[in-house]
Amino acid sequence: MLAVFERLEVGLLQRILGGMLEESTIEIVEYRLQPGESDASVPDARMRASFEWLFEVKTTQGMVREKQLRAHLSCFRSDADDQRLLVLTPDAVEPPAVRGMDPRCSWCSFRQLSDAIDTVLADPGVVVGEHAVFLLRELQSLFAEDGLLDPGADVVVLPARIAYPEYLAYSAYVCQPKRAFKPGLTHLGFYVERAIQALIPAIRLVEDEVLFSEAVAKHREATGAPDQAEIAALIRALLRTGPRAEESYKVILLSPPDHDATVRLPAPIPHTGKAAWVQNQRYTSLATLTTAGVVSTDDLTK
Repeated sequence: MLAVFERLEVGLLQRILGGMLEESTIEIVEYRLQPGESDASVPDARMRASFEWLFEVKTTQGMVREKQLRAHLSCFRSDADDQRLLVLTPDAVEPPAVRGMDPRCSWCSFRQLSDAIDTVLADPGVVVGEHAVFLLRELQSLFAEDGLLDPGADVVVLPARIAYPEYLAYSAYVCQPKRAFKPGLTHLGFYVERAIQALIPAIRLVEDEVLFSEAVAKHREATGAPDQAEIAALIRALLRTGPRAEESYKVILLSPPDHDATVRLPAPIPHTGKAAWVQNQRYTSLATLTTAGVVSTDDLTK
């Protein structure tokens, strides 16, 4: 985020910061013509800045701690006119640790920041260069992919040219071991040929690291547990058909295509933008995917 902010024109950054904090008068750099503050001297113009903003960014809900914020507040320089500690989180409401603690401390959600960017870029009175637009849109895409814009996100959508046929055959998703996903997920979606596929299976079981070998398959099968027998069959099938070597993988067992737990959308949801809607993984909610009138990925961000 800071890497984007430092590349923006100051006036544009002021508008975005003002929008996210719902303050129309934010002025981190002051511009004045003929500032007549002294009878002895009236210069033609003045540029002045005296501010210090600290940022505390959390990517998980409910992680703000008052002790940490108070420690940050003690770090301000005494000579800065505008002192602020901005707490940025994916929470839907202001965290209790921020509420009423110190007037210099403000909270903003990633959603509010993204909305402020949308508002500024949609304003016909604001001229924004192509490079700045690109940087801001990429920042928004990063927020969306990390599930920071929707605190109720319970679906991860994954690029799945190979994984989708595997799901149809084995009701499972296999990827690199210990791949990180946000907590609280209930379903998994597949992005294939520039569209979210209509089948959204439920997540039944997640194992972070499974060694694919015949010995492991035999051991799991011998436990007698249905899910372990299913993993054993998956190991054998993928080793036999060749797409997987004898290595460790993360395994997610999913509800079968015809199971009641699998949500079936009326049709695949196409993406009409130039860049792929999903690069690595992206989060949304089941409620959003199943909302009436969703006909493209554009509708998922409204």
